[in-house]
Amino acid sequence: MAKPIKQQRASTRRTFEADAGDSVLIIVSEQVPEGESESLFRPNINLFDPDGELLDFTNGAISAHLNETLPKTGQYTVRVNGLSDVWSAYYAL
Repeated sequence: MAKPIKQQRASTRRTFEADAGDSVLIIVSEQVPEGESESLFRPNINLFDPDGELLDFTNGAISAHLNETLPKTGQYTVRVNGLSDVWSAYYAL
């Protein structure tokens, strides 16, 4: 399991290199550490192609996922943020 990321009303960006035709599965889910309370995190995922154009997006309640075949070779960006007005949330990407 990925180490939980603590977000405080901001987006998190991650980049990765891929070739045209590669498939990617992006899963974001709330991960509440022991002793912490749930945050009502509603994840929003945006996937941008190497030119910075929005390729796909999704959102969900507690978790969300994108399953995409990538059209170009280059560096892709995943941006994750919460849909609700949440001060902080723990989640795994």
